[in-house]
Amino acid sequence: MKINNSGKNEFGSERNFYPCALGFAIAIGADNGLAALQSSMNVKGGIGTNSLLVKTTAAIIGSLIVVPVVLQRYGPKVALIIGVILNIFVTLANFYPVWYTMYSTAFFAGIGMSCAWVGCSVIIQSIASNADMHQDVDSSSQKYFGMFLAILSLAQVFTNIVTQMILDWNNIARYIGNFVDGGSNHSSTFLSYNITSDHLLTCGARDCPIEYSFRKTSGKFSVLIPDQTLLQVLLVVHVLMHIVGAAIHYFFIKGTSYATEQVENIPSMTQPLLTDESSDLLSSIKKRFKYAMSLQELLTWPVKLLFGITIAYIWTEHNRAFVSCVVGVDKVGICTAIVDIMSFATSLVISKNSKTIGLPVIFTVGLVYDLINYTCSLLWRPTVSTKFVSYILSVTFGITHGIRRNISFLVTAAHSPDKDTGFTIQVLLHFLGIVINTAWSIPLCVSVKIYINISLTIIATLCWSIAKVLLNRDKLP
Repeated sequence: MKINNSGKNEFGSERNFYPCALGFAIAIGADNGLAALQSSMNVKGGIGTNSLLVKTTAAIIGSLIVVPVVLQRYGPKVALIIGVILNIFVTLANFYPVWYTMYSTAFFAGIGMSCAWVGCSVIIQSIASNADMHQDVDSSSQKYFGMFLAILSLAQVFTNIVTQMILDWNNIARYIGNFVDGGSNHSSTFLSYNITSDHLLTCGARDCPIEYSFRKTSGKFSVLIPDQTLLQVLLVVHVLMHIVGAAIHYFFIKGTSYATEQVENIPSMTQPLLTDESSDLLSSIKKRFKYAMSLQELLTWPVKLLFGITIAYIWTEHNRAFVSCVVGVDKVGICTAIVDIMSFATSLVISKNSKTIGLPVIFTVGLVYDLINYTCSLLWRPTVSTKFVSYILSVTFGITHGIRRNISFLVTAAHSPDKDTGFTIQVLLHFLGIVINTAWSIPLCVSVKIYINISLTIIATLCWSIAKVLLNRDKLP
C-alpha cells in the first residue's frame, strides 16, 4: 500500500517517526514501570493486581467505544496525547493507594491507553507505508515497527534503571558511605533480606499468591513492599515522564486533522475507514465488525491475545515469583531492565533483517524458543545457591518479550485489510490478555499459568499458519 504524499496527509511523514516513538516510549516506560511493581508494592488485598484488571478492562471498553470516536473526530495525534495525559492520574493515585482512588483512576487510564496505543500504531503504520518506496509494505512495516519497539524497550531500560536506583537508594547510600569512610564491609549492605530455604520453597513455579495475598501477617510482605518514601520519589519521576511524553507529541508531531486528510490512490479495502466523511459512526462500527469477523482476522486473534497474556505474565508472575520472591523487590527494577535490554536487542535484530527474516521464521523460532523457556522456568526449584537464575530468566524472558511483541504488530500489519480496525483489535486483544492474566494472577499457582501459556503458544502458531495459507491464496492472481 502506498499513500500519495502530495496532499495534506503529513502524519505519514518520516519526520514524525522519532517524535512519535520517543514521546510514546518515555510515557509508556513510566506506565509499564509502575505496572511491573503493582503486584509487589500494592499486594495487600490484591489492590495492585485488581487495579491493573480495572485498567485493562477499561482499555477493552475504550477500544470498542472511545477509540473510533476519537480517531474519527480528532485523529491519531490527539488520541495519543489524550491517552498519555489520562495515565498521569493513575500514577498520582499511587500516592494514596486505596481501592477507590486506584480503581477509579485506573478506569480512565485504561481508556487513555487504548487511545494512545491505537493512535501511535496508526501513525507508525502510515509512516511505514510511505517511507520506503523500494521496499514492500510488509518489510517496511517490519522495519519501522522493529525500530519503534526497540526504542520502546530502550526507554524501558532507562526507566527500570531509574527505578532500581531510587528503590535501592538506601543500600546505595550506605555503600557510598562505607566506601568514603574506607570501610571493608560495604558489600554486605546489598543484602536486603535474609533468604532461607523454606522461603524459597514457595517461590518460582510453586508460588501461589492465594495462600498469602490476603494474610497481613505473611512474612512475604517484608520482601515484597518497597520503602514508601523512596516509592513516592519514584512516582514523582513517573509523573514528569508522562508530561514530557505528551509535550513531545504535542509540539513535534506535525500533521493535519486525521478526519480531513486527503488520501488518494488507496484501494477501498486498505483505506482507513474513519477517513470517509460520509460515513457516520454507526456505519463505521459495522464496517469494523465486518473486517473483525473475517476468517483471516479471527485466525490472528490468538496471536494478539497471547501477546497480552505473555506481557502480563512477565509483569506480574515473573516479577513476583521469580524476582521479588527470590532476590527481593528492590531487584525488580534491574531485572525488568534486563528484560527490556533483551527485548530491545530482539526488536533491533528483527528490524535490521526485515528483508531476509519474515514472519514464518520468526514464528518458528518463537515457538521452539518459548517452549524451552517455559519448560525451564517450570522445572527450576529456587535455592539459596541458585538465586542467580532469576537474572538468567530475566534474559530469556526478555527475548520472549521482544519476539511476541514484534509478532503481534507485524501480524496486524500483514493480515488486517483495514489498519485502523486491525490495530484497534490488536489493542483490544492485548488488553484482554492482560485482563485474563491479571484475573488469574491471585487464584492460580504459577505452574498452572505456565502450562496455559505453553498451550496458547502452540495454538496461536497453528492458527497463524492457517491464516498465512489463506493470505497467500488470496494474493494469487
